[in-house]
Amino acid sequence: AILRDVQHDPIDNKVLHADFYGIAVDQEIHLDVPLHFLGTAAGIKEGGILQAITRQLEISCRADHIPDSIEVDVSLLMIGDSIHVRDLNIQGVNILTSPDSTIVTLVPPTITKAAVVEEAVVEGEEEASKEPEVITEKKREEEPQKGSQKHPKSGD
Repeated sequence: AILRDVQHDPIDNKVLHADFYGIAVDQEIHLDVPLHFLGTAAGIKEGGILQAITRQLEISCRADHIPDSIEVDVSLLMIGDSIHVRDLNIQGVNILTSPDSTIVTLVPPTITKAAVVEEAVVEGEEEASKEPEVITEKKREEEPQKGSQKHPKSGD
């Protein structure tokens, strides 16, 4: 049997109900399996950012070959590299997710440290050169528009 759904009490988080899916050992089933990322990408040391695009894969396999998770080694990724579904090789499992789907990618940093420091210095100089704003006029009251006044008709 495979656990399909669990309902929890919203206050104390106790299990209220569980649904199981009965299967035969030799029966092939379709299910989603979570991905587990291993290692630290080499490109992170250069400032890259690891972005997980997909967190689970849809697979089909026999009930006795269901993996708890699928391990993805990201330790060799450099900035600009990606791992796709087609790059995975899992014995006894047929991956149903599109082979062109990206699992994880290592992107370059969006802002470099030098740019952040330079921007902070420029902002500091601008703040020092600003003079306080002097308010001299009071807020004008709304004046009636020229065409909005009613004129009495002559000859009544």
